[in-house]
Amino acid sequence: MVIKMLEKYLDDYVNQLYYRENIGLSFEQVGLYSKSEYYNLLSKWFRNKLQHIEISDYLRRLEVKNVGIYGIGNIGELLYRDLVNTTIRIPYVVDRGIFKEYVLIEGRRVSLINQLEMLRDMETVDCMIITPYLEFQTIRDELRDLGVTSKIFSIEDCIYESSR
Repeated sequence: MVIKMLEKYLDDYVNQLYYRENIGLSFEQVGLYSKSEYYNLLSKWFRNKLQHIEISDYLRRLEVKNVGIYGIGNIGELLYRDLVNTTIRIPYVVDRGIFKEYVLIEGRRVSLINQLEMLRDMETVDCMIITPYLEFQTIRDELRDLGVTSKIFSIEDCIYESSR
């Protein structure tokens, strides 16, 4: 019974998340493939949490201490919340769609980079985690073109690799 309730909650959450992440486009407009990708990702993340498998442990195994989060929509915010009370440090988040100097997450003021060129002047992180993972290759290439030399992972990599 509890599993069915959680699956229903997860399905509803994915619907809301994906709708918001795609600026109000319906699933019919963006395609059901993407919805199923979000569902699978969040479902795996949730299952990992139930088994006490943490992204922070995965990052520590890779000797990652400082992380930049690219994309602070719903998935990015969930990742921030997942990492903030661990030994992983998050000096800033990157989001080209928000035009502020910072964002507030759980009452914490988090530095925000909204122009990729600003990364040149920022502290180097061990790893950048891309949360709009369906566009990972394009974003990774843009970051590499700007000279970002840190490791670049997608949130999908972190979730699936953490359970191996």
